[in-house]
Amino acid sequence: MMSLVSARIAALTVTVSILQPDPAPHHQRISGLDINRVRWAECEYRGITASFETLSRAYALKAYRDVEFIDWAAWPSPSDPYSEALVACRFSVGSVAPDSTVTDSTMGVRRAAAGHDLEIIWRLNTLYRIHVTEYNGYARDALNVFTRTVDEFHHRLAVVGDPTPLRLAPGDDDPAVDQLEVGTVVLRQHDAGAWTFVEVHGDTLGGWLETDVLTIP
Repeated sequence: MMSLVSARIAALTVTVSILQPDPAPHHQRISGLDINRVRWAECEYRGITASFETLSRAYALKAYRDVEFIDWAAWPSPSDPYSEALVACRFSVGSVAPDSTVTDSTMGVRRAAAGHDLEIIWRLNTLYRIHVTEYNGYARDALNVFTRTVDEFHHRLAVVGDPTPLRLAPGDDDPAVDQLEVGTVVLRQHDAGAWTFVEVHGDTLGGWLETDVLTIP
């Protein structure tokens, strides 16, 4: 009788041990896949999208001089190595470029990388979907530069309110380079009295319009 009970206990013990999860499951991320997921993911603000590849490179060129791309690198996140990775876009940079639009603390962050390697590090989470957020101060600064650039772009937008010629120079007697229709979207570049130099949105065409025909959204 005791032998039968012992055998049943042994069988139960074996069954339970088989169902227990591995206390340290093996996990290895594929760095090349994580890098591409971040590079081609898109950031959107006010209807304008940019890949994190473009965003990272544009930030380095905006914030520094003598910029040279080094590489992309990725490694498992120390806080969650199973579903997160840290992905860095790396550059060698020279001096900090002047920028009157940022605070002293932001300039301090930028100066820390001047003359060294700049690492813009993004956090990639793949638990439910591909989700990219900033990880370090340089990534946060890059996002701020992107949003300011988009804000400036929207500030320059204008719509042509009346059919009007686009002129080579600011004057009624100057030759027209094109005729713009009502609703044409333009980007204002600079003013000269009653005239504004514009670029036609989505085109390489530029010229002068009378400021009065422009409506700012």
